[in-house]
Amino acid sequence: MAPTTPLGQKTTTSPAARIRVEGPPLRVCELLATLDGPTYIERVALTDAKNHLRTRKAIRKALQNQIEGRGFSFVEYSLPVQAGGK
Repeated sequence: MAPTTPLGQKTTTSPAARIRVEGPPLRVCELLATLDGPTYIERVALTDAKNHLRTRKAIRKALQNQIEGRGFSFVEYSLPVQAGGK
């Protein structure tokens, strides 16, 4: 189970689902947005072709910001969970 797994979601490592004992998912982008250092923060999901392009664009922008010395960049991406997959 990842720190970003939503409450109630069943996973291979938590077949009974995530419960309140583990706590709520971490909201990484929101946490980083409260800091002074980051200049680019984006959350993307790899769910379809359109979002794959959006993700590539976000990663390129983050890398370009780093190359140009603009400051810290962070891209959080999520992958779809395969039903029954391991």
